[in-house]
Amino acid sequence: MLDSFEAIAYLLGMVCILVVIQWKWVVGLANKICASLLILIHKKESEFPITADVAISRRPRIMDTPYAEPRGIMNLRSLRDDHNGMFLDVDDRYLEQIELKRVYFSTPTLRPSVFGIHPPLASHARIASVEALDFIVKRLEQDYPGLVDRSISDDNDILLTNIVTGRYWCMSNDETDDLEHPLCIAAQLVQEDLAIMLPTGSSEDYILGAAAICFADQWRVIEKIGKDLISIHTPVEKYPVIAKATSAFFKGLKVGDEKVRYTHTFCERPDLHIESEPDVKDCPLPSTGLPHGIYVRSERQILTRLPKSNGVLFTIRTYRIRLDDVRNHRRAALLAALEMTSSATPLSRVQKQKFGDRIRSRFGA
Repeated sequence: MLDSFEAIAYLLGMVCILVVIQWKWVVGLANKICASLLILIHKKESEFPITADVAISRRPRIMDTPYAEPRGIMNLRSLRDDHNGMFLDVDDRYLEQIELKRVYFSTPTLRPSVFGIHPPLASHARIASVEALDFIVKRLEQDYPGLVDRSISDDNDILLTNIVTGRYWCMSNDETDDLEHPLCIAAQLVQEDLAIMLPTGSSEDYILGAAAICFADQWRVIEKIGKDLISIHTPVEKYPVIAKATSAFFKGLKVGDEKVRYTHTFCERPDLHIESEPDVKDCPLPSTGLPHGIYVRSERQILTRLPKSNGVLFTIRTYRIRLDDVRNHRRAALLAALEMTSSATPLSRVQKQKFGDRIRSRFGA
């Protein structure tokens, strides 16, 4: 009998050790179970099934092709005339991209590259960020009902929940804790990157006051925060041509008159977050496992005036597609862009030199 008790005690001890070793896994599993329960609860309360796949089935895809014909000097058009005025785009990579954002924001060594507040304008930036968060939640409630939940706790605090991921935020948290900064929260509800341009000084020049940008193309937030429009775009070869027009546009943008523009570039990395464009031989891709090649990187950029703070919310939805997957009816437009010399094309001289012949060869031009 004693041997049996000893055997049972030994087995229980081993189980405890395994539980301790696998504690992180157990916690992760518990979080997933809780998130699933939340989803089931909200499915009963809403006619909208809470999955990203179903979300996109209810709405037309924003970027079925990686290119939009340039228009005018800044390539701007009214959002009302673009995809029925749809502001945000949720697709089947929602969970993957929101998880990437969570990792970037929560990792101390990565956070300065993707999130920042300009200290002299911290108070103004927070007011604008709260306004931006409210704006985005309302848009999600309108276009993707059931994706987020906003409720009031017993202590009259606002509780905001991402129903898909199960993550939630109490909006009464310490304002100095920028892990819970409202712009950081907003960025973890949508696949878009978010930036807030704020007016400053008597000249009303706009500077980057707050940014939650995880999918930048070869730049970091810490390098841009607090800079004005001209300084932000210093590396952009053709920006001086449109600098005055851009400044005038920011000053004249009206509340409710949302504008959208499309850009595209070529790259050799499939990743959305690219800090540099290394040589192909020196660049393994552990995050994706996808092969090197040529990818079309497209951005859908929307600018909207925030009425209370007078800031401008700038959202950037980034897509990438293998060059070989570009639809035939769009290939001619991409080839034409390689030949364009006007400011309407985002392609720089370096881009044309690096990718031009390879793209023409691939398309048989």
